[in-house]
Amino acid sequence: MFEVQVVAREAVKAVKPILDAVKDGEVKDQLKRASLSVVLNIAEGNARRGKDKTNRLSFAEGSAREAMEAIITAVGWGYITKEQGDPVIALFDRVIAMLVRLRFPRPKS
Repeated sequence: MFEVQVVAREAVKAVKPILDAVKDGEVKDQLKRASLSVVLNIAEGNARRGKDKTNRLSFAEGSAREAMEAIITAVGWGYITKEQGDPVIALFDRVIAMLVRLRFPRPKS
């Protein structure tokens, strides 16, 4: 299994309690769509090659950054606590790091 997909699924699963806690429909909808976009674009990218694969992984990274920012905003606006948000932010941060490394692999020695 594609390791980044496994971590992304964990992140999306961890978003559910936040979605349940956030009452602001716009923030909730944006977080839900961004989170879903992460896993779907990773799955699609895994089936692609070349620039198409890179583009899908780039979209997934952008969505992960969007989801992370929605959670940071929910904390800032008092919709959820920092303790609720931080573990999910950490998961999305890990997904982002993995996607960046997939898009920009280290040069071979």
